[in-house]
Amino acid sequence: MADHSPVPIPIVGIGCRPPGGVADTEQLWQLLVEGRNAWSPLPAERYNEDAFYHPDPDNNGTINHRGGYFISQNIAAFDAAFFGVSLMDAYATLSNVCRSRSHTKLLKTQAFPFECFGLSCYVHT
Repeated sequence: MADHSPVPIPIVGIGCRPPGGVADTEQLWQLLVEGRNAWSPLPAERYNEDAFYHPDPDNNGTINHRGGYFISQNIAAFDAAFFGVSLMDAYATLSNVCRSRSHTKLLKTQAFPFECFGLSCYVHT
């Protein structure tokens, strides 16, 4: 019969990029402890919200809400070489042409545990 006892797993780093001005796990716990809401208005640099807003959810090509849950980190501070992404792909990523901002966020989050371990993965600005 196989032994199904739990085996401890060491956690050397954790990555997260939630909204609400949270940039690391310490700030995440603080947000939770304080019971703060992470909702914010749409960052102006994302797109012109007023150009796409319409209160009717059935109106095609529009959004019917204001604000949401947005990360506050500078998505342009991304080390493409670390992930083996070409400069052209990196530019497309940041321009939101070939890859989404969610993809950039995912790559950064995956690299965060390395940074916790002492390996620099980002160009900080």
